[in-house]
Amino acid sequence: MSIDVLKIKLKENNINGAFLFCGDDEYTKDYYSTQIKKLTTAVLPEFNHIILDAKNDSVNELSATFNTFPFMSENKLIELKKLDIPKLSEKEAIEYAEVISSIPEYCTLLMLYRIGELEYKQTSGKSKNKGISDLFSAIKKNGIIVEFKTPETSKLLSWVIRHFKNEGIFIDNNIANYLIEYCGSDLYTLSGEIDKLCNYCENKSVSKKDIELVCCPNVTYQAFDLTRAMIEKDYNKALKIFGNLQLYKTEPTIILGTISKLLSDMLIIKAGMDCNISTKNIAYKSGISEWIIKKYTAFLQNQTNDFLRFASGVCLEADSKMKSSGQETYSILEMLIIRISTYE
Repeated sequence: MSIDVLKIKLKENNINGAFLFCGDDEYTKDYYSTQIKKLTTAVLPEFNHIILDAKNDSVNELSATFNTFPFMSENKLIELKKLDIPKLSEKEAIEYAEVISSIPEYCTLLMLYRIGELEYKQTSGKSKNKGISDLFSAIKKNGIIVEFKTPETSKLLSWVIRHFKNEGIFIDNNIANYLIEYCGSDLYTLSGEIDKLCNYCENKSVSKKDIELVCCPNVTYQAFDLTRAMIEKDYNKALKIFGNLQLYKTEPTIILGTISKLLSDMLIIKAGMDCNISTKNIAYKSGISEWIIKKYTAFLQNQTNDFLRFASGVCLEADSKMKSSGQETYSILEMLIIRISTYE
């Protein structure tokens, strides 16, 4: 369900019922869960904020908690944690569905799932377990399910610019895009880096140099520079970037996984370019952001599919070696850099 519906509910102080939050955007997820807690536990939170652990507390205990009135308040909040919905039997799921269907008007049930804890679309799409379908239906009928996704580039850009503006700092679109590229799209990370930049820049505008001086580049950004250097056969630059990743003790499997993903995206973009598909359509069909496609397009013009497939194959070999051999993992990555950078 749309986050806009959630905003309306909170604006109208309509906080009764069930709220299930999941998805990749932890920052916005935490923001709205905090708003719900503020609205429901303003009075005597020690009595009106109950936390249940589904691993230890049964569905009957959830039902009993529903049936207990708030203490000197109009509302009470119940947080239900660690309910592993995909692993529920049909009988268990139906029991939870029945209890949630009877949630009183004075109760707010909050179920918050961190990244990877609940794949809503995948789980709700299962047809074998009718109980799980009934459970999701009960939550939606008596509340709301919101899957918080990482914001699209345009919304993320607006979010970054707005945060700087609130602090009296100017940042133009190109520099804001660079900040996202340099630091990643995680809102918690960006929020921290924005705070650092605001303190550093004071009342002036933000420049690319400021970002590079103050902010921490994310692994994806450095891995992109490393991948590009290898593709452009700039062996010395590739080794320099790799040395920096080693210096900060970046996990080799993360470096390899990121390079592999970047090469996979490049193969998709290159195939689209060869078929004269527009940037917009490549983005629509592949799920890759338009700004990333535009960034890759310039240097992929002179690359062949054979070379990109070779580079991807080298990554697969390196992955196999990391998993099966006793060879030092950084050495495996260094050999990968040599093989791709010296390809003819």
